[in-house]
Amino acid sequence: MSNKLKPIVLFDMDGTLSPARQPIIEGMLEKLIMLSAVSEIGIVTGSGIAYIKQQCESIIDNISNFNSKLTLFPCNGTQVYKINSLSNIKCIFSENMREHIGPLFNEILTLVLKEQTEFMITVDKSDLSKEINLSGTFLQYRNSMLNWCPIGRDASDTDREAFVIADKKYKIREKLAETLNTYRVGRGIPIQFALGGATSIDIYPEGWDKTFVLKHINADQRDVYFIGDRCHEGGNDKTIYEKILPRGTAYETISPQHTLQLVDKIQENILN
Repeated sequence: MSNKLKPIVLFDMDGTLSPARQPIIEGMLEKLIMLSAVSEIGIVTGSGIAYIKQQCESIIDNISNFNSKLTLFPCNGTQVYKINSLSNIKCIFSENMREHIGPLFNEILTLVLKEQTEFMITVDKSDLSKEINLSGTFLQYRNSMLNWCPIGRDASDTDREAFVIADKKYKIREKLAETLNTYRVGRGIPIQFALGGATSIDIYPEGWDKTFVLKHINADQRDVYFIGDRCHEGGNDKTIYEKILPRGTAYETISPQHTLQLVDKIQENILN
């Protein structure tokens, strides 16, 4: 008899299970419950636990209907949360970026705040001011990563949508990340910068990308599947996608609706 563990399917959040910062789409809960009959499930995202709770409220409310373990992996899996109920979500593992990199943390903060200021000046003095509105909370510390949102995390849904359009048009975040990476290479600092979600840039120590989650799941003893939407260059799903791709079980989705179809494909794969 094989000692192989039950398969696990890892999902990204924004653009995969849900629109950015929105609840999971209609039909996703039922699809995941069906999947749980043949596989464990993990949600690995660059977001912190607060956003996951908001977006996955229906999952958490119905956790008793799942037939296998469902684990939350915020901040690229540098944090792990076990769900028992909506009122009982327990952190069982967490890294600390500030402790890990020491004085370099303040250097990164200073760099990002400088770039944010320059970006705001550019917006104010250009036609961008007609296309996007800035808000507040541009930098958020999530214990194991920094999240930089150039438009500000206090932006309304309408302003976020306008920024997403402008970002695609002018490659705003891509250029900001390129500036950060030029600094990283020049200084030789072990920090990574990746486009996160639809409006932000994730900042974390080298190796703390989404492949970090594989350390928690005994990846060498089971079949591991992954679905994400940002698997291209600069995206925060790229590293784990490429790590799992040789197994033939990594998938790039183009929307949450596409994810529903991919779940059917994975479930059929597992059963066969």
